[in-house]
Amino acid sequence: MIAVLLLGLAGCSNDGGGDGASGGTVTTPAEPVPKELDFPDDEDAAKVLDDFVQAAGRKDYDAMLDLISLRTRSRYGATPAAFQQGAGNQLAIVLGSLAREGGTYKPVMAKKLSDTFSVAAIQGSVTAKNRTEYGAYAVPLRREDGKLRIELAGTASFNPVTPEPELKSDGKPSIATEVTAAEPIIRSFVWVDDHPYRATLAPDEILLTADVRTQLPKGRHVVVTYAETQSGAGANAYSFEVG
Repeated sequence: MIAVLLLGLAGCSNDGGGDGASGGTVTTPAEPVPKELDFPDDEDAAKVLDDFVQAAGRKDYDAMLDLISLRTRSRYGATPAAFQQGAGNQLAIVLGSLAREGGTYKPVMAKKLSDTFSVAAIQGSVTAKNRTEYGAYAVPLRREDGKLRIELAGTASFNPVTPEPELKSDGKPSIATEVTAAEPIIRSFVWVDDHPYRATLAPDEILLTADVRTQLPKGRHVVVTYAETQSGAGANAYSFEVG
């Protein structure tokens, strides 16, 4: 199931050229944005993620390798051949399916969080044998030598609790995600679609939570979570439906 596999890949990453409506996703209604969460849009981050998905669709491991950070290369392979043998092959098969025949995707959000990190997310679907699978994917991006590169070897990973991925929810869901980090978490954020929400990280349970207070319209929505540590960051995305 693509949704589950994309979640796995997002955990791995902490984890455009696409077009078309991805499962009828609707826009989160306007709600006041807390000043401290009003991060600027990052078109470069969105483009890098789009280029990465397109390269995965072509199974172009040279191009994929060029778009990932040095930290990621040290973990998943410093050459295209080494990268292909591990994470690169999985990404080409699953993430790349969004960019091949039967697949479609579009950007959800891309934000510059600091001089070091940005975050970007997409949502998409794959239709095969008259069945459509939905998924979402988010990555942190690190600035290296003036360029943004995707960080797959992140320092935090996520296990969504509520709303449950790919299932229906009411229009004011309570968001909860278990976070596992290799280091103490410095800051963390939650978005629904491209709208930020004040989030709380309970240190005893390592549970990242946020509440949606304005009714979401019916349709498909995407939760994006992000956590940053002293040496790295992680991001995750998944979709759910308001029925």
